[in-house]
Amino acid sequence: MTQTPDHYKSTKFHCIDVMSDIGLDEDFYLGNAFKYLWRCLVHKDGTEKSIVKCKHYLEMWLERNRQQQNG
Repeated sequence: MTQTPDHYKSTKFHCIDVMSDIGLDEDFYLGNAFKYLWRCLVHKDGTEKSIVKCKHYLEMWLERNRQQQNG
């Protein structure tokens, strides 16, 4: 049986469960952006670093969508 690490016990929900429930587990870029935003807000874990990573994945998502729209 897998034990839940203490840093996952700080909220009522687990990030991966929320991601799955709202469909972000199906989109790599948005899922990662959400994960880093969650870390920033919930765990106060390297806030600036997490925001930078979140921004990076959002920019990658935007670029992918631009390329898909332009064919």
